[in-house]
Amino acid sequence: MHVTRPDAEPIFPSLRCFYTTYHATVDPSNPFYEFVFQSQLVHLQVTSVASVSNLLSYTDRSSNTLQSLHFIERSHNLHSGHYRELLTTIARLTCLTDLHIPSAFVPAVFQTLSSKTNLRHLGITQYPGEAHDEDHRILFPKDGFIHLESFTLQDFSPRPHDHFTIASAHHQLRTLHIELAKIELDDYRNYFMKISLGFPNMERLCIKSYTREHHWDPRNCLPAFGILEPLLALSNIRDFGFHTDIPFSLSDEEIDDIAQAWPQLEEFLFCKDALYTDVEGPELTLWGLISFAEHCPRLRTLTLPISAKIEPDLDPTETPSFNERFSYLNLAFSPIWGFSEELALCLAALLPNGAELTFEEGEGGREREDSHRVEDWCMMRSFVTSVVKERAAGSGDTIEVWESLPDEQDE
Repeated sequence: MHVTRPDAEPIFPSLRCFYTTYHATVDPSNPFYEFVFQSQLVHLQVTSVASVSNLLSYTDRSSNTLQSLHFIERSHNLHSGHYRELLTTIARLTCLTDLHIPSAFVPAVFQTLSSKTNLRHLGITQYPGEAHDEDHRILFPKDGFIHLESFTLQDFSPRPHDHFTIASAHHQLRTLHIELAKIELDDYRNYFMKISLGFPNMERLCIKSYTREHHWDPRNCLPAFGILEPLLALSNIRDFGFHTDIPFSLSDEEIDDIAQAWPQLEEFLFCKDALYTDVEGPELTLWGLISFAEHCPRLRTLTLPISAKIEPDLDPTETPSFNERFSYLNLAFSPIWGFSEELALCLAALLPNGAELTFEEGEGGREREDSHRVEDWCMMRSFVTSVVKERAAGSGDTIEVWESLPDEQDE
């Protein structure tokens, strides 16, 4: 039975979504895939194909139903004929709103895609090991992508900002996901300035950049505010994530500037995967967390490293708390030097009832074997959790609950 036969009976008549993993190749010679493509699909995502031409032609049956098409392929498997076939396919897919394509297609199809008024979500994918193509230039035209709401870009070239141009501000775009791998430290600011000017109404910004081993001594903690400062113009930011293993650092004053610039913030993640040494740790203290509590009334989650070595110089009874919808505080790979009652009290005071304190644990030997960080944070988390739970049960305020805990444990 072949999918193109008009008398073929669908085996999966109700199938609407089909996704493959990175290790699965869609091979048209396999009858299973013929049966799959007989269905009128709504969502199709494949990561490797034996024949790009066949994949594109097999979408004919779903031309009036397919809303999202995601596929990843290495550039050496693509040629000019595939570019023409993709344009023909997109013209047939009348319901298509979500498209993710390999970066090799960009020079040939990006300009045409900008005129597709039904396109809401666009992604450009790239294999990390592939060499950069100098013809790979992304230009957001002045009057293009008029309804585009989200854009995802993987760019593993050394200077990604040099071939990323936004002709004029695109006010409708709300979500941007960027993954970088070879960008130099000095170029971050230029890249962030370009996207802040080009997408001024952005609400969700996710940046992934794991490049530490290429550029610097991991014993050094690097200042980050100069890099991030252009993004503070994005006053509508609700979700911000900077995923990196680079040991960046922010001061309390800089975090205060960020919190005041982004009052709509609901989720904030910074350097979740970065390891810090006992010598060069993050500058941020508890005062930085308080800035989020004071200036971001909608905050639900907060992930960032602090220095637990610096004792907080504030009264826990006067420590402001996050709003009642706040759910968890993740202190990532924050260095710590033993248990601190003062810090534990202040952290418990910051957390509303029902919220959790957590941290990242080393995996794959990333931390020294003699490190006591995990043990110390486990003790801190245990005490903070006990205080928050007892306080929620009506056993008193933070201080009263804390004073009662030792007596309860002795019983």
